Amino acid sequence: MKNIFRSGNLEKQTHPSIFLFLMAPFGIMFGYVTVTIGFLLTKAGIPLEQVAPIIAVALIPNIFKFLWAPLVDTTLTVKKWYIIANIITALGIFLTGIIPLKVESLTLIAVVIFLASLVNTIIAMSTESLLAHDTPEHLKGRAGGWLQAGNLGGFGLGGGAGLWLTERLPDAWMAGSIIALVCLLCTFGLYFLSEPT
Repeated sequence: MKNIFRSGNLEKQTHPSIFLFLMAPFGIMFGYVTVTIGFLLTKAGIPLEQVAPIIAVALIPNIFKFLWAPLVDTTLTVKKWYIIANIITALGIFLTGIIPLKVESLTLIAVVIFLASLVNTIIAMSTESLLAHDTPEHLKGRAGGWLQAGNLGGFGLGGGAGLWLTERLPDAWMAGSIIALVCLLCTFGLYFLSEPT
């Protein structure tokens, strides 16, 4: 963090890389579901034609998120929405790690993934709102780059690290717990930004 003088007032300016951390849980959720859970389901002997709809369920909320985006702008605060969304995202990741991976559980897994993915879209909305509010004009391009790096890096982390952990730890829930904890730790990035007014 560095300070700059603007118009005679001392203002706090946070490095744009903070948006990498805030956006990471958005990507982590999709990486974890599409790569790690997809792999675990097929490894458990569930046919691909039954796994594919589970993965698709995670993507559906992104198509319709414009319908609930005004909620983030008009109710609570942006930071509160982020915290709520990140807690539910982490809980969803954790639950997908503890639900038994068998055909009889596919409906429950799909419901958990859908609900967590729906709320996960709020992470993107609130992070973008924070970027628009708390980033000087001359840094918005760099902040946008860091934001996208968080999205893509999160996807790689959720998928790659989730899969790596799953193959090395004795139980799948352990990998889900670690990935969920990483999501929760990203919340600390809010400390460095001010609340939009």
